[in-house]
Amino acid sequence: MKKLIAFLILMFASPIIFVACEPGIPSAPELNITQNQLVLSKVVAVGASFTAGFQSGGLVEDFQLNSFPHIIAQQIGKSDQFELPLIAAPGIGSTPGFGPLKFENGQIVAGDPFTDPAALLRNALLPRPYDNLGVPGADLNDMLNTADGSGGNPFFDLILRNPNFANTTQIEQAILLQPSLILLLLGGNDVLGAALSGTAIEGVTITPQADFDSRISQILDKLQSETRAQLVMANLPDITALPYVTVVDNFIYKAVPDLGIFDPVPVVFDANFQPVLFDPAIGLFLPLLTDETNVAHLLLPALSQYRTTGLGVPDSAAIVGMGLPPAQAQLLVLGMQAAGLIPSGNPFPGSLTLTEDEETIIRDATDGFNATILALAQSKGVAIADLIMSFNEIVTNPGIDGVTARFVLLDPSTTMFSLDGFHPNNAGQAVLAKVYIKAINGAFGLSIPEPNPADFTGQYAGTSTNKIALGVIEKATKLFIK
Repeated sequence: MKKLIAFLILMFASPIIFVACEPGIPSAPELNITQNQLVLSKVVAVGASFTAGFQSGGLVEDFQLNSFPHIIAQQIGKSDQFELPLIAAPGIGSTPGFGPLKFENGQIVAGDPFTDPAALLRNALLPRPYDNLGVPGADLNDMLNTADGSGGNPFFDLILRNPNFANTTQIEQAILLQPSLILLLLGGNDVLGAALSGTAIEGVTITPQADFDSRISQILDKLQSETRAQLVMANLPDITALPYVTVVDNFIYKAVPDLGIFDPVPVVFDANFQPVLFDPAIGLFLPLLTDETNVAHLLLPALSQYRTTGLGVPDSAAIVGMGLPPAQAQLLVLGMQAAGLIPSGNPFPGSLTLTEDEETIIRDATDGFNATILALAQSKGVAIADLIMSFNEIVTNPGIDGVTARFVLLDPSTTMFSLDGFHPNNAGQAVLAKVYIKAINGAFGLSIPEPNPADFTGQYAGTSTNKIALGVIEKATKLFIK
C-alpha cells in the first residue's frame, strides 16, 4: 500500500531531477557546475518548530511564509514550487483554542480564539506531502515514529495529514518526495524542554546521549539510502542563552554583603527590571526567594507571577530570616507595597528557575549532541550549517546583521526572537536562512544570494512596551515541555 501511495504522490508532484552522484558527497569539487545547480531542483525541509516557522507560541500563514526554508526557496527562485501547510488567521497556538501571541500597544496578549484547527489548513487537499515538513514539538523519536496527533500534538495531523499518506512519518514523507536537497534541523526538542521547564534530567527532559546518537544516525541513514538527496544539517546553539532564559540576567543579579551574600544573586526588582536599592547608605538589596539554591536564571514565565502574585518577593518573616531586625523588615515591606510589589513570602519553584548545575547539564548535553552531529556529518558527507557561530556572534555583538538576541520588551525593533522568547521571529528566520545558504553555497559551489536579516526587522516596532504584560507566556510554552 505504501508503494502505491508513493507512486500516486509522485505522479502529482512537480517534476524531479536527481543529482547524478552518490549521496553524501561532502564538497563541491566532486560535483560539476550542472550537478551543483541540479541539487536545487527539489528542496524539502525536515525539522520541528524552527523549521515550520512557529513564532510567538503558534503557527500562522504570515509566519510560515517567513520560515527559513521558504526564504531559501525564495532566494533560489522556487517559492512557487515549495508547498507549505499554510494555516489561515488567527493561526493555531500552543494554548488550545487560541492562535499565536500578539503584541498590541506594547503588551504581549493572548491570541485570537478559533474553534476548528482543521478548518484553518488552507491547502489541505494538496495530493502529496508538503515540502516544509517541520512539525512543532517533534523530537528525533517523533520524526522516526510519529505519524499522527494521537499523542496530543495536533500539528502532526495538520502537517502529515495521515491516513492520506499511508500513516507515514515526517521522514517517510520526505522520502516520498524524492528531493534533491534536504534541509535538516534536528535535535532541538531533545534538550529544549529542560530549559523551558526549569528541570534538567537526562531521560526525563533531555534525551539520553545513546538514544540521540542512534536516532539521528537512523534518520541520516534512511534519507541517504532511500533518496539521492544532498543533506544540509545545522548544529544546535546553546539554549541557555535564549531570551526565555536570560531575559533579566543582566539586570537583577547583585551581591548583598550586608546579608553575608558575596556572590551575585537575583534580588527584588521594579517594573523596569532594575534592582531595588532599599538603603542607599549601605547599599541594601533584598534577595528573591527561590526553592532552589545557586539560581543562575529566572525564567521568563516567572516575571508575570512576580508582578501579579508577588511570587519570590520576601515578606517580613523572610526578611527577618535573612538577619534583619523586625522593625526594619516591616519598613521594607511597607516600601515594597508602596512601589506596587506584593511581599508574598512564597518562593519561586524550581520549574521557574535554572540553577548553575542545571545549566551545566543542559550545556553538556547540547555539546554531546553537537559532537554527534559533527561526527556524523563528517562520516556521511553532510554539509553543516553553523548556527552556533552565527548565534554566538549576535549574542556577543548585538547589532551584527542588524539584529539582537534580546527579548522583545527590551528591544522590539531589532530583536531576532518572537514574543515567546525562544522561537525566532521573521528576522531570526532570515538569520537561519542566511546560515543555511552560506553552507549550501560553500558545499556545492553555488552563489545563492543571502538574505539581509535587517530587512526583516521591525516586526514589533512602532509601539511603546509595557514590561508587566507577560502573563500569557507560560501557557504558550506547554507544547514544548516534554
